[in-house]
Amino acid sequence: MFFLFLWSLPVLGMLIGGICFVFLLMSFLGGWEKKKIFIHAIIAILTVGLMWSLFTFGLGVMLPTGIIYNPFAL
Repeated sequence: MFFLFLWSLPVLGMLIGGICFVFLLMSFLGGWEKKKIFIHAIIAILTVGLMWSLFTFGLGVMLPTGIIYNPFAL
């Protein structure tokens, strides 16, 4: 599953790809019940979003950008 995540980075980028990876991994390991799916989505969006923001804006690290969403394109 991690290699699929790495393979998708040029298209999805770190933000969207990371959210999808964390959500799918949590759902795969924790179950696919309706309530758990919602919790997994919230956790994935918050954790990856906060880490992405910290590294991108706080530390100035250039993380992989994707074709779908590039926050630095004008």
